[in-house]
Amino acid sequence: MEESNIKEFIDDLNKQTSGVIMLGAPGTGKTTFCNALQQFFEQLDRKHAIVNLDPANDNMEYKVFC
Repeated sequence: MEESNIKEFIDDLNKQTSGVIMLGAPGTGKTTFCNALQQFFEQLDRKHAIVNLDPANDNMEYKVFC
């Protein structure tokens, strides 16, 4: 995402937001779930952001915002 679009994206998120926090042990499907959720939102043409807080996981199937 280009920096010029980040402010607009955040402004839009502030209008109506919801969130999902995904926690779990290794191998329980967290990455698979996030990948499927991203594909679902893209099919709906719904703005979304996935934030990965695990610095050890740098091989994700989905696009990460931050």
